[in-house]
Amino acid sequence: MYLKLLFVFAFLFSINSGFSQKNKTTKQQSRYHVIDIDELNNIDGSLRNFVATPPPNGDVRSIAEFEKMQGVIISYTWGFGIPVSSIAEMSEDAIIYTVVENQSDQNDVTAIYNNNAVNMAHVEFVTAPLNSYWSRDYSPWFIREENKISIVNFPYNRPRPNDDNIPVVFSNYLSTVLYGMELIHTGGNYMTDGMGIAASTNLVEDENNLTTTEILDLMQSYLGIDDYELCDDPLDEYIKHIDCWGKFLDVDKILIGAVPATDYRYADYEALADYWANKTSSYGTNYQVFRTYSPSGQPYTNSLILNKKVFVPFVSGAGSQWNDSALAVYQTAMPGYEVFGIDEGGSVQWEATDALHCRTHGVPDLGMLYIKHIPLSGELTYQAAGYQIEADITAYNNTALISDSLKLYYKIGNNPYQNIGLISQSGNTYSANIPADYGDTVSYYIHAADMSGRSANHPLIGNANPHTFTVEADTTQDIFSINTNPDIFKVFPNPSHGVIYIKSNFSRFEIINIAGSKVKEGSLKGKEYYRLDLSDLSKAVYFVKAFKQNSVVTEKLILY
Repeated sequence: MYLKLLFVFAFLFSINSGFSQKNKTTKQQSRYHVIDIDELNNIDGSLRNFVATPPPNGDVRSIAEFEKMQGVIISYTWGFGIPVSSIAEMSEDAIIYTVVENQSDQNDVTAIYNNNAVNMAHVEFVTAPLNSYWSRDYSPWFIREENKISIVNFPYNRPRPNDDNIPVVFSNYLSTVLYGMELIHTGGNYMTDGMGIAASTNLVEDENNLTTTEILDLMQSYLGIDDYELCDDPLDEYIKHIDCWGKFLDVDKILIGAVPATDYRYADYEALADYWANKTSSYGTNYQVFRTYSPSGQPYTNSLILNKKVFVPFVSGAGSQWNDSALAVYQTAMPGYEVFGIDEGGSVQWEATDALHCRTHGVPDLGMLYIKHIPLSGELTYQAAGYQIEADITAYNNTALISDSLKLYYKIGNNPYQNIGLISQSGNTYSANIPADYGDTVSYYIHAADMSGRSANHPLIGNANPHTFTVEADTTQDIFSINTNPDIFKVFPNPSHGVIYIKSNFSRFEIINIAGSKVKEGSLKGKEYYRLDLSDLSKAVYFVKAFKQNSVVTEKLILY
């Protein structure tokens, strides 16, 4: 295994024999994440000071990039690796954990930040020795165990003892529990959906003297990964990092690069896209696959999701005509997010194997308010009792949930959103029913808040990109003549919690359930407005029929 790596590094050295610490921004360094000649002498990783530990006990959940983040790790060595303007944008609503080696570097960075409108109130400096700015690769992986967030450390796949120690540094800085998983790995070659599915390239198998079963067992024990996809690398580069061609955008959405049909790798890319399009996500539906066209190695998948913002690397010069198309793909896949194109330039250059994602790493909100929910989707069978929406809501900060905030927001078609209070079922499980009729298209999202001041939606973006489902069309005979003249007959409020008013000059009424059975009746004679309490009826769809001589009108009524 390591012999193969030696040959690769020897090749790199032969084509770039002038590589030195004084030339750290060369194309080869960026392309291969190589610092200097010393790495050739330590390729076996003997400088690592890694401590393995037993895995966590109980249920474990690996946290996804698109979940709520309190900050982002940026390492400053010979530079930031990303434009300072993008750091300023990130600092508006996230902590910039800036890793520096000493006070002198901190002073330099402070001056740079102040001169470039970085929000210093959102900057925290973490002092530690460093080897490189590729913080994605060596930063800690975060898990949730019980109701707290902990860190998993791993031997980083480069012989850089300072970088490899950064998870330990952040465990101390953030006061979290630290676990050591003895599996050589790298952050650029790992993505997870936050619900037990993760993916990497088969570099993991190349670099570990372990069976695939042993690798899967480690990922499950330390990270809670039940489905670990080890993919062939279509990029055909030594680096073999998954962020060079793929990215989870949500639990059921994945972005995969695309190359021209004339490219020898075309079949490999298309096979991966087809594979994911036919794979079942943690929502129980097939993945939605989105594609960014990268005919000349544009690193559009090497982006950063930071809360409700997405930072996409843009190339300059040749190939830049595809920048706007890539931005449009993200906007289509992630409605409601702010999507920024981040230009390269000066000392910041993007490579097909090294871009913005490689040089940043999110830090999840340690007191996260987490909503777990499997959405309803597709076309559903009509249910007179409505559609139950169930969610587990957990405050990782251990504060109480605000009961009045626990809401299910829904709308039918293009009507305004309505909300229903979520009802506690057991433990941290809550539910509510959405009333819907034949042929309705339902959009919904879940909202919660806790006593820490945090609030959360599911999906994260809320009403800008709600969950949706449709109710099957009514194929039975229409036995009702629906009212089309509200001036002579009106039922309100509709939908209703139970009490309704009937405006009518008709003589009597009947309440009919969806099966056609009469459940209530009464007289309307002599009353312009008739108050009726239906709170004893089940939450469902009904029809209110009004009669006068030979005339009958009907109004659909939803009780919820």
